[in-house]
Amino acid sequence: MIANGFDWSSYTCEGWANAFGITYPILDGGSSGGEAWELYGAGYIPHNVVLDHNYEVLYTASGYSEGAILEAIELGLSYIPRDLDQDGIMDSIDNCIDVQNYDQQDTDEDGMGDACDPCDNLVFTGGNVNGDGTIDIFDVLFLVDILTGPDTYICAEEAGDITQDGHLNILDVIGLVQLILGGNQQQAMQYLQQLLNPMVFKQLTQELLMIESPKIFVWPNPSNSVMNINGYGYVQIYNILGKEVYMNHLNGHHIWDTRNLPSGVYHIFNNGETVTVTLLK
Repeated sequence: MIANGFDWSSYTCEGWANAFGITYPILDGGSSGGEAWELYGAGYIPHNVVLDHNYEVLYTASGYSEGAILEAIELGLSYIPRDLDQDGIMDSIDNCIDVQNYDQQDTDEDGMGDACDPCDNLVFTGGNVNGDGTIDIFDVLFLVDILTGPDTYICAEEAGDITQDGHLNILDVIGLVQLILGGNQQQAMQYLQQLLNPMVFKQLTQELLMIESPKIFVWPNPSNSVMNINGYGYVQIYNILGKEVYMNHLNGHHIWDTRNLPSGVYHIFNNGETVTVTLLK
């Protein structure tokens, strides 16, 4: 942006800038103001003109209306073609806006050019968290480490989002176990409890206290004192003889106190689902 002006009895060119807080350059057009004055300035000074990149006049008026001037400038900027990385590819179609990539190569075809794509999604596919080409229990362990540790692994987190909801949590770990071993979510939970250190399992499942899920989750299983139940709606619990030992209405996280119950197998019914749990005293 540039302005054109000339010295007047009230202000010099520099004086115009200081008086009105103008930060862009002002050219001294001489005593008559020069060609720009002849085109736009028939009248009073200061006279402000805003042109877009096609040299179309978006604003022209004498005086100084800062709000109107800024509005015209914002309008012009809103549709100006941009090429921030100056690689000859306009930002609207450039697959790496901030990095020059004249060839626009995108090997994994994820919409992000190779020059700025931190992950090769041909390698870090769904579930292949460690990028070794095989989806196995090591991917589960790595995903658990990511969730319970301080480090960030962009590619691994992309591959570990099994639920494809944009949020990495224990539901993704459960889904990955199911992907590898099959079975239902509760069986995956039990497998994780057997696989992980008790402290790590506790840390991992803490997130279940805040996750709304249509499925019922029960943990730890087996247990010797209390069980966490995540679910919604009416729940009934029966012992192996078919006798009801507990009932309640769930609204998210619930703690079932089992200290007064004997060891054995119990069945939890909720919304048509059955979860079998074991108490060990």
